[in-house]
Amino acid sequence: MKGGVAIGAAAAVPGMASASDSGGTAPPDTSDSDGVETEVIAEGENYKLYRTDAGDRVSLGKFYTGGPKEGKLEHVNLNESNAVEVSTNEEVTISQATALETVESSSIEIVERSKNVNRELDSCSQDYCDGFTYTHVQTGFSVEFTDATDALGKNAVAEAVSILADIYLKTKWARWVSGLAGIVAGTLLSIATGAKYTVSPWDQDKGWVFTNPVVELGVSNGWDTHANNLTNIQDNERAHIGSLDGRCG
Repeated sequence: MKGGVAIGAAAAVPGMASASDSGGTAPPDTSDSDGVETEVIAEGENYKLYRTDAGDRVSLGKFYTGGPKEGKLEHVNLNESNAVEVSTNEEVTISQATALETVESSSIEIVERSKNVNRELDSCSQDYCDGFTYTHVQTGFSVEFTDATDALGKNAVAEAVSILADIYLKTKWARWVSGLAGIVAGTLLSIATGAKYTVSPWDQDKGWVFTNPVVELGVSNGWDTHANNLTNIQDNERAHIGSLDGRCG
């Protein structure tokens, strides 16, 4: 490992995600109090190590991209660890090696399994251009936590949501979900009857007389839930998840 990683409330949202960025308009900004910023600070053959920043709370999350622990997430709140002294007024530097050691010694597993949710829905009714049709899609993730969400706490759940969004969504939609991570976590806690949930954007044409393309963000208390059964949290109007045919302008 080389160098050090600045960890603090002043760190910027990185422009990185595991999936490519394409299509739709940029999602709207969200309140800082709702969002969780994520940054990949180290990578190995079977893992990504994340820093998450939610205002006065800084944490680490180690997501396993392969191997026997694939889909799992280990988590440690640096405010409660002895690795570094975390301050909201100044950046704190922790080396990648120390971050990995901290996760190894102090983390707990909070996600038992996770997976991408990706399916085609109905045909788009918008007449974008002659001879072109677009099929609506649902793309998000399902997660099974190791414990009930109220036992893990809203903060840890929000940080897990932000990391999983970065893993499983296209860049701009990952940022959208991360910006709403606190709201998503609060909703999951409010509908909690177990440990399995789906968090997913999907697109549709919304309206009665005049319809517009809309991407909705929804959640459910269940594994791999279809878009029709998700509880809507927020709309991103005049957008679709996938890119439209370039001939349509």
